[in-house]
Amino acid sequence: MKVFTYGQYIKCIHTLRLNAVMQLAEESAKYNLNQVEKKYSHNQWIKNILQDPKEATQFINQFIEPREKVKEDKLIRYTNSYITKKYKSKEADLVYKLKDRDIFFLIEHQSAIDDNMPYRMLNYCLDIMQEWSRNKKFGKNTGYPIVVPIIIYTGSEKWKMPKKIREKQIGDYVFERYQIDLEYNFIDINKLSKQVLLQRNSLFSYMMFLEKAESKEELIQNLKIIIQSTPNKRILEGIMSYLLENTLEKGIEQELLAKIAEELATAS
Repeated sequence: MKVFTYGQYIKCIHTLRLNAVMQLAEESAKYNLNQVEKKYSHNQWIKNILQDPKEATQFINQFIEPREKVKEDKLIRYTNSYITKKYKSKEADLVYKLKDRDIFFLIEHQSAIDDNMPYRMLNYCLDIMQEWSRNKKFGKNTGYPIVVPIIIYTGSEKWKMPKKIREKQIGDYVFERYQIDLEYNFIDINKLSKQVLLQRNSLFSYMMFLEKAESKEELIQNLKIIIQSTPNKRILEGIMSYLLENTLEKGIEQELLAKIAEELATAS
């Protein structure tokens, strides 16, 4: 599990202030989703699903695999909509915090390549640190928080960005000890097999299973596989809800809805 500590924050904050040009470039970045060949892109699904602390807890335990599993009643949303101080127009996807510990989880979804991603993630971590320290009284026993940065990638292109920001910094033997040592956790849905996603048996994993569909026909087939794989009524209801909001309104066969309704009626 990759984390970002307050000590790393102190080490790099002054360097970041010299990078205003990069900041403005990121703020105005736009992505052309037409470059993604999938006809059925479900970019909002991830954020909607992981807004539920129960789903977020399951996601962290399954995909980040901390040494001790996070308990659902210990995970809370840090803010309703975390807006970074430096990027007023850019909304970070989700930030969670453990109730009794200063440990944060930053979850960012990407459906397109961003060459500036290491820098962006670093800034998000720094802003969380700054927000945390706003009302703190520091003493010799003050423990600084930990931020766990996470990227969920669902794009079709191969992700070539380094996961460590130091790999994007210039190489210099004399001053290499001053490089910033941030590494984000990277979850590439493309590299997770359908079998693995089905085995994890969560709303998030099933929706990512659907995300792999390249056509309406494959989407329908994947949905039928999910229906056969889980008797979990809550998951089936969640899938039906998201499909109705994002896809089915565009004309997928009504018989598919009837099949889901039938499964819900018999699910325990």
